[in-house]
This record gives sequence, C-alpha cells and structure tokens, in this order.
Amino acid sequence: MGPYHQKEGSYYTIKDIWSPVFMENKYITAAFDGTLNIENRFHYTNLSDCKLTYRWIMLPTALGNGRSIIEEGILAVKNLQPMQRMALKVNMPGRWRQADVLEVEARDPYGRHINTWTFPVKSPAQTTDAILAATRPQQMVTFSETGEDFIFNAGEVKVVIDKKQGTLKQALNKNGVLPLADGPVAASETDKVTGVYHTETKGIHQVTVAYEKNRMNVVWTMARDGLVHLDVNYKPSNNSSFCGIDFSLAEDKVERIKWMGNGPYRVWKNRTRGVAFNVWEKKYNNTVTGSSGFIYPEFKGYYSNLYWAKIFLKHGNSFKVYCRSDDIYLKLFNPEAGPDPANTAVKHSKGDLSFLHGIPAIGNKFSKPDVLGPESANYQFDAKRVLNDYLAISLVFDFRVY
Repeated sequence: MGPYHQKEGSYYTIKDIWSPVFMENKYITAAFDGTLNIENRFHYTNLSDCKLTYRWIMLPTALGNGRSIIEEGILAVKNLQPMQRMALKVNMPGRWRQADVLEVEARDPYGRHINTWTFPVKSPAQTTDAILAATRPQQMVTFSETGEDFIFNAGEVKVVIDKKQGTLKQALNKNGVLPLADGPVAASETDKVTGVYHTETKGIHQVTVAYEKNRMNVVWTMARDGLVHLDVNYKPSNNSSFCGIDFSLAEDKVERIKWMGNGPYRVWKNRTRGVAFNVWEKKYNNTVTGSSGFIYPEFKGYYSNLYWAKIFLKHGNSFKVYCRSDDIYLKLFNPEAGPDPANTAVKHSKGDLSFLHGIPAIGNKFSKPDVLGPESANYQFDAKRVLNDYLAISLVFDFRVY
C-alpha cells in the first residue's frame, strides 16, 4: 500500500495467488469447447454458495470503438466441496469467435469479490489484421535517398531510415515529428550491421538489414496504405536477463498510453501474476514504488502479452504500434530504483520503448534474483529448440492521423 492506501501491484498478485477459488489457465483456440477447470481451495465453504459469472467481451480497438458484451451469464456449480476439482462448461454463443476476451468472475457467499480471470480469445496477429483491414486506403509511396538516408512518403506519413544502421531515423505525420527513433537495435546484443538494402516490388518498398554472423535480420516494409511493417528475426545470447529490440522515445514528449494486453500494473520475470487482459489507459508518471510519486499504477516498466499500444504525445500528436507476435512484453522506459535498492536493483536494456521476448527478474529485501529459483533465472537460448532457429518479432507502426 502507498501512504494513502493506494494499492500497489503486489496487492493484486497476492489476491490472485492466494485466491480460494483456483481457475486453471486456458489458451482459447478454435477447438475450445467451453471447458474450464476449477478447484475449491476454501477450507469450509462449498463453491455452490459462491457466485461465478462469465462474459464474452469485445474490447475497444486502437481506433476508439467501444467495449461491448456479446453474452454474459452464471456458471452453475451444484456441489464442489473444499479441496475438490471439477470441469465447468461456459456457454458458447454463436458469435464467441468475435469476442476478444472471456472473463470469469468469482464472488464469495457475501458478495465480496474473490478474483477475476481473463482468457484472450484471439491471437495478436488475428486482432491486428482485423483492426487494420478496415483502415487501408491505397496511395502511392514515393521513394528518394540521400547519401545517408532512405526516405519514404505515403500520404501524410514520412519515414526516414538510416542507410548505415538500418534504424528508424525519423517519422513524421501531418501534426509534426514523432519522437520515436534509433531502432530496432538488439536489447542484449552488439552485433554489427553488414549491409542495408532497398528493394521495390509493385509499389511496396522494403529495406533489409543484415548483421554479422547472421545473428539478426531486419525487414522494414512501407506499403501503399501508409503503414510501416517491421519484421525482426534474431538469436539472443545464451544466459541473458532480457532479449528483444529497443527504440528511443523522448520521455518528456509522452503524455499517456492506451494499450491492449495485460495490466494495468507492470510485471517482472518472476512476478507475472495479478494482471488481467483488457484495454487499459494511464497517464505518464514517474513513481518510484514505495519511495516517491505514489501514483499507482506506475507508468514505467514491463507489460506482458502486448496486442497493441497507442502512445499519446504532448501537443496532440500520437502514434500506434500493433504486435503480430505472441507473448511479447512492452517496456515503457526504465523504472527508477529507490534510494537504497539493495537486492531489488535491476539491469535494463538501454531503450525507452522496447518489444521483448524476455524481461529481467527482480530481487527482494533479502535476496538477489539469481537465488530465488527457476522463475528468476536468466534465459537459456538454444537455436535448435526454436522454430527456424530464430526468435521473431513482427510489428506494424501506424503513424497516420485520424
């Protein structure tokens, strides 16, 4: 708790971990038949005395559509004694595949909230493709180059790619310059660029970036709809505390963020519980947990299961980034440590806006993370265990103004 009883993220973590109603995690696919496995962890209360409800929900999109409930109802539990398990059946309406999330809520016999579980229905790629399919005006992409840059224009959007490093040098729309640049660069690697190449096929322009030892390759694609696609394949070093790609983002230009993913609190590698899948929004703050600011949830940090994010900037500008890859973490700046962090000091990547497959763990008052068990250990990467030997991140940047 903060000094005014503000709830920190740990409050919801504890509420989730020690919930007397346990709901087994479920990945919802096209083969989902409505079955959810549940366990009664009360000592004396029969779960039939509690109330369980479900909701199939369509969430707002990055374009501003509202939240709507496709169907909601009660999950009937006739008799589930303490410490017993059973399989529940959620009713599946005809439009359940149009939902973004299945939400299940439990309340105790006195109506007090126990916990809420959320299960995404669509993959990030399915969500991204559905949103962008409706916003694709066709227009000519014009290309030019200087001795240092590749320059692309599509309608109101201008993108400049550095010829030597293959990184974003500048992005503009009709409202001005966006403070996003200097990426992608590997969060945990220092491999050198060996070549940056431009190609054009039927009006679609690509910039391909090759790296030494073939440990990473990057493809920028500028299409006629004004969207900027970024596809990155990379091999992180073994025994890394984080891995992914970084960008620079001017912190003093950021006003707030709206995103689809887990939230509203940040997570660490060894502290992922207590968040829920939804569309969240919060203003920038520089809270140092337990030390200063005391505005919760904190703004800076790592957010799991990213689908999309809209970054609102000061003076009215904004941009959106959609994620097509599964299990990606979003990093919003590096959270600052308190005045005496001791074992809770964390090493971060240098980027301000990052898209990561792996994030660092955090220690506690008594121990550093490397002695806290497997969930706190560094990541072990073996190319033979990964599809096509590479980890992949697929993003779509939308710099257009609506």
